[in-house]
Amino acid sequence: MSQYPLEGVFQMLGQTVIVETPEPIESQDSIFGHLAMRQTEFEEHPFFDFLRQNPVPDWLATFIPRMGFWVHTFQDTLKLVERRVSDPTMRSIAMHIRTGDTGHNNWFCRDMKVLGLDVPTLPDLYKVDHERARMASYSIVSEIFRANDDRLLVVLLLAMEAASYVFFEGMTVYLEENEFPVELHYFGRTHLDAELHHGIVEAEMDMRVESAIEASREIQTEALAVIDRVFETFSDLLSGFVTEDSSSH
Repeated sequence: MSQYPLEGVFQMLGQTVIVETPEPIESQDSIFGHLAMRQTEFEEHPFFDFLRQNPVPDWLATFIPRMGFWVHTFQDTLKLVERRVSDPTMRSIAMHIRTGDTGHNNWFCRDMKVLGLDVPTLPDLYKVDHERARMASYSIVSEIFRANDDRLLVVLLLAMEAASYVFFEGMTVYLEENEFPVELHYFGRTHLDAELHHGIVEAEMDMRVESAIEASREIQTEALAVIDRVFETFSDLLSGFVTEDSSSH
């Protein structure tokens, strides 16, 4: 699978950060290098191995509804990030990302209707079948309040976008290779193309994001940890579906 076009995920900081010249940072420890590494590792998750086995599509009737809590909470997560960012330029970045993802939960509901599935009710979302998605959602939200620097909130968004891209690419390839009879918007090509579209910004902007984060060794170290925790959360989320759903196919 191709990796998320990490160059230019955000428009960045129209400000100059003056610091003492930091020690050189190894490429594998750079923000974008680390994101790319985690994407590559994530592509080998058992969930994507399961998809590559081309399972019978009826497993989607179990999988898709259980993603409901995650899908809708993702929207609130973007709003919370935007509200907590104090730097005006960073806030505009958060707003840009939120705007690009606004309404994707409606695609999810549309997909369920196309498949003839009932959209989960509020009581449904708090049943045990949805616990995996709830726990993963809470984990991501906790990162917002854990961050003590606007740059870490930017990294949180970067990691969410990067991990999401791997998921949507895996789903799209699965649906297209199996010639799925209906077009899904949230889980298919429409969403993948949207991720690609709002990830295209000038590479120079991307470099300025990375420079701002890596200007501080402490922030850089914390940023790498944020990335790891986000990918671990995505991994935990999908692991539940592999265990419960793949064994019967």
